[in-house]
Amino acid sequence: APAQTSTTKTQQIQLNKKTEKQDIHHATSNSYLFYITREKDKLFWAFYIMLNGEDAYKYLKTKFVTEKEIKIGAVEKMRKLPNVYKQHKLNKVRIENELSGDVPLTLEGFYGLCIIYNISAIFMKKNCYCELYGLGDSSVTHIIEEVDGGLGVHVFKTKAGSLDYAKEVRESKWQMENVLTPIKSISSYTHAELLEIYNKVACIHKDTGFTESFKEKKTKQFLYDRICEFLN
Repeated sequence: APAQTSTTKTQQIQLNKKTEKQDIHHATSNSYLFYITREKDKLFWAFYIMLNGEDAYKYLKTKFVTEKEIKIGAVEKMRKLPNVYKQHKLNKVRIENELSGDVPLTLEGFYGLCIIYNISAIFMKKNCYCELYGLGDSSVTHIIEEVDGGLGVHVFKTKAGSLDYAKEVRESKWQMENVLTPIKSISSYTHAELLEIYNKVACIHKDTGFTESFKEKKTKQFLYDRICEFLN
């Protein structure tokens, strides 16, 4: 057989890296982050991993068929459920339309699936988070995170690890109002409240804080606009 050229070897290495990219894990002693980067509907596959585990996802051969079957089944299930969506500030009709269509899920559709399958979940974006709680096993909180190029699903080695990390997220990050409206109107907040929110979303260290001159110069409108930029 002819010897491989350096160009061929380079191409093979690049192919291997591309193939392996989706399975990169960032591990800690209690958990690792499983990346979803190549799928069109990343939120759906994050949900699938929450429901069935990352091994079921990695070895799944018929993803297109599986996705369609789960979404169709979810629509049938939700039609039999009482309308619990209002209490979570979600729209049942929009969720059903998302699950019946061919476009990737929005966060509303993702949380709709969580309700249908009775799963509690936290979605993190930068230094903010949105939580759907009060569902399923209270000792397990599923956490997904927006990362460069896709989503990361936190896989925990113990239930305690899940609860500890969820507590850390709630204490250190700012909780968005809801899926559809992350932040209320500017008139709903005082200047001090907007400073506190800005502190969290901009990740300003508590020990550093704000100087009095900063507080005086930064108006409510300035703070509100900067917060909205972080949320986009």
